Parts: sequence; C-alpha cells; structure tokens
Amino acid sequence: MRKGRWRRKGVAQEYRRGHPSFLVRLPRYLRLTVNLYRDWRVKPWTKAKLLLAMGYSLSPLDLLPGFLPVVGQLDDAYVVLGAVKGALQELPPIARQEHLVWAGVSLEELEGDLAQLRFYGRVLSAGGWRVAKKGLKWLGRSGLVTVRHVSRFLQGKRS
Repeated sequence: MRKGRWRRKGVAQEYRRGHPSFLVRLPRYLRLTVNLYRDWRVKPWTKAKLLLAMGYSLSPLDLLPGFLPVVGQLDDAYVVLGAVKGALQELPPIARQEHLVWAGVSLEELEGDLAQLRFYGRVLSAGGWRVAKKGLKWLGRSGLVTVRHVSRFLQGKRS
C-alpha cells in the first residue's frame, strides 16, 4: 500500500494491527439502536429507518449478501451504523448525549468506526477489481474471451 493514500486518523493503524475496534463496540451499538428505537423523543420515521437498517442487516437479500466473506458483513455494519448516526443527529443535543453515555460510546468513536468501515470497503473493492482485471487479461490471452465478446455481453446481446 502506498504511503499517504489512506489518511484517516487512526484507521490505518487499526488496519495494520489486524483487529478492528468497531467489532469490540458492536454490542454497544446494538444497545444504542434498541435504546433509540424505544425512546419517545425519536420520530416515527427515524424509528422506521432504524428498523429498515436492522432488517437489511439480517436479510440474506441485500446489495452485498452475507454469504460473501467479510464484504457482506462490512456492508451490513455500515448501513446500521449510518442509520444510528442519522438517528442521533435528529435528536436534541441533550438526548443525544444521554443515549451515547448510556451505551458507552462517543460520537467520535461512531464516526471513526464509519470511516474505518469505508476504508476496509475501499481496500477490499480495490483488491476485487485487481483480481477481476487479472482474470479478464488471462481469458483474453487464452483466446476464450475477446473484446467483441465483452462488449456484446455488456450490451445484453448473446454471442
């Protein structure tokens, strides 16, 4: 990895150490989500967003399915944490602080974990593109796939 490419405060160090801190805080975020859902000060539409995010994370049918190792779980965690952050932003500052203190999480930790999930997503997607590119090059060299095949496939035509 090139130096200076991923300049997020603390994220690169967590990546190098190999233990993402957001995994340690996941039970706290779950508590925070449940507490936000039960609070009467949270608007009904915001509660619906929280429910949809939890349903998305539990559903096997989503953008990146859970059976894909690592990427599927990162996608679900990012959606849930984003919904929690949105719900917290809609609360008055006093209520927001109550929820954060009760769950044992700070807003900076939440934003840091979201940044960390974005970082991991970028790293994994860059690796996936590299693998796909090498695979297409190999298929092109072997003569199994030509540029004409790829363009016809992308246009939805059968060759």
